[in-house]
Amino acid sequence: MNQQALEPEQMNDQHICKVCCHKFSGKYCNRCGEKVVNPQEKSFRHFLGSLLNAITFLDSKFLKTLKLMVLKPGFVSAQVIEGIRVPYVKPISMFFVINLIYFLMAGSDTYNTRLESQLNQMPYSSMISGVVAQKIEKENISMDVFRVRYEQQSTSLAKLMLIVFVLFTGVFILILNVKKKLYFYDHLTVSLEFNSMFILIGNVVVQWFMFLLIKFMLLMDISLEQYLTDPVYTSFAVIIAVAILYFMQRRVYQDSVVWSLVKALAFIPCLAMSMIAYRAILFFATILTV
Repeated sequence: MNQQALEPEQMNDQHICKVCCHKFSGKYCNRCGEKVVNPQEKSFRHFLGSLLNAITFLDSKFLKTLKLMVLKPGFVSAQVIEGIRVPYVKPISMFFVINLIYFLMAGSDTYNTRLESQLNQMPYSSMISGVVAQKIEKENISMDVFRVRYEQQSTSLAKLMLIVFVLFTGVFILILNVKKKLYFYDHLTVSLEFNSMFILIGNVVVQWFMFLLIKFMLLMDISLEQYLTDPVYTSFAVIIAVAILYFMQRRVYQDSVVWSLVKALAFIPCLAMSMIAYRAILFFATILTV
């Protein structure tokens, strides 16, 4: 008997749901949705087929979503806010995938701030020096040992806590567009896309491009390190952030050219404040758990 002949019979079979103990007929429990698993679905052939379908499906959706986010910033967010979600990878999923790419290929410590940067380059550095000193004295360890422990723990926490930065920037995006009468969820969607592209372009692509450019020029006995200083990298970051948010304001919030540019420029100090707050929270979370 072939599979097609079995299907009507399977539809009439009575089953007891393994999850909610409800009695039902067919392939799915009509109370909780649990599926009846048949022996064919446990075969290695079925496993390979499911794996291939999952990879192909995820790859196509991921590449489509990524392409639109890069070439048309704000388009995916606008679609999601309008309720068109099936064709795209969820913004939160895209964010965590790009977050993973960043921590695997990071060319900077923008989101995973080293202890030296925390102690010397932040507005609150003078306040936390005593905290570090007390921790070292309490643990009876050297600064070098503490630095290694701190930065390992900071790297682990930053992968999860980067979502805090998204929340901060989401609040500022809401403030800039408070008259649009959208839900905070909608502004968070914009924030997720913005941060995904800012991390990917500004902290992965550009950083690696500069790194490779420096190495290439060194082969020609030309040094660029004296020119590619922190202010230069900061300028690149500002330009990238302004460009991304400008197009997002145009596509998501339907602002005019002038207002989109004004809001994009106004967002830069907001971005700086979000980064300072995020790094402070990351420091104290690390110091408490290291």
